[in-house]
Amino acid sequence: MQAAPKTLATLLFILTVNMLQAATPLHSINFKLFGSKIFFTAHILDSNEITVLFDPGTYAYMHSGTAQKYRIDYTETGKMANSEGTTELNMFTNFGVAFDGFTDTFETVRSQATAPYLNKRIDMVLGKEWVDRYIVHIDLDNSKINLYDTKGFDAPAGFHAIETISWNRYPLLKAWFAFDSGDSAEVRVEINHGSEVGFQLDKYITNEYKLYKIQKDRGSMRLYGPTGEGIEGMLTRVPSVQIDGMRQTMVRGGLFKDGYSQGDGEFAQGLVGMDFLKWYNFVLDKWGGKLYYKPTHKE
Repeated sequence: MQAAPKTLATLLFILTVNMLQAATPLHSINFKLFGSKIFFTAHILDSNEITVLFDPGTYAYMHSGTAQKYRIDYTETGKMANSEGTTELNMFTNFGVAFDGFTDTFETVRSQATAPYLNKRIDMVLGKEWVDRYIVHIDLDNSKINLYDTKGFDAPAGFHAIETISWNRYPLLKAWFAFDSGDSAEVRVEINHGSEVGFQLDKYITNEYKLYKIQKDRGSMRLYGPTGEGIEGMLTRVPSVQIDGMRQTMVRGGLFKDGYSQGDGEFAQGLVGMDFLKWYNFVLDKWGGKLYYKPTHKE
């Protein structure tokens, strides 16, 4: 008669252990938030320290000056397509990068010029490889990127799930923007942790709602493409941006008359960046087509 309680207790213990195991990341990487961007310190070629920018929508590339500094031999020359045609790039393959207790080997690393951010040198940019292989937890409260197995994952407590519309470079979601005119619009935006501003709106929304006339001009911003050429936009603040249960007011961002993306606006009409996203912890689950979020402690 006493066996049943012991058996039940054993089962509960096993279940609890399994749940704890499922919640354990495969790798964790410490980062520092500098300005509005996520940076790691890493090492290459055994001991050379580099500064890495995390951008979960960008495949790995290294600053051409860094590649020259450490005399990294290129293995091939490739071409990258962009809205202005194609650009030839030097590349190297099977390149190891050491993080905190974790070494990753990147199958292909492009080499191209990389501008500094707030006078901080950027040696390397990476992120999309991790999103393609893992479930990625951006933990701003604890300054960690946690990489989970794609199988058997349960989101940590307190996170809310959103189904993504699609996932090309970044997760695509519906957002609601309020403008100075009192009008509001539903906008399909990419969630871009590599972008500093709160939002960017492409010409499709900017022109439809005549935002250059409606919104207060607070300066200019310039976006640069792979060839080094750029387009000019207008800085402004909108009364609010909302995505599911996430909402921020007086969000700073840029408007573009000429557009910066390919296509006719049926895919992405803009993006939401770190000036908005920094108030939330995120889990990026490309495999399940979901994005999870939870307010940070400072929210």
